[in-house]
Amino acid sequence: MKTHEIITENVQPGEYVYHASYLPNLRSGLNSILRRGLQPSKEGYAGPGVYFAYTPEGGFYHVSAEDATMFRVRWRDLVKLFGVYPDNPNGIQRDGEEIVVPGPVPAQYLEVEYFQDEWWDLPSALAAERGSYSE
Repeated sequence: MKTHEIITENVQPGEYVYHASYLPNLRSGLNSILRRGLQPSKEGYAGPGVYFAYTPEGGFYHVSAEDATMFRVRWRDLVKLFGVYPDNPNGIQRDGEEIVVPGPVPAQYLEVEYFQDEWWDLPSALAAERGSYSE
């Protein structure tokens, strides 16, 4: 068995998995995600899908930390929504570096890192971006 195969088999998602997006305008980006969810990219090295990482640091593979808006979702919620390959042939696919979700991830399952290490639901983050969030 190759080393990569051993590593792949032993990597397990934690409570959350992470997705880094490039949102040049946070307000309009959050508005779009609230309406449509995180949309799958049409292409990627493993094909179409929404790409997640096992850790926040792993999410910077496709976008730099300086340009990223980080999202997280509970792994168990993704499994309930999509199932996991091979149990579901069209389900979530995993390898040692990334998790590929086959369809849009609804906004109600997502949290955004609004401040460093501070995770907010998307409606609260959007309200804060509009200046109408009250503490």
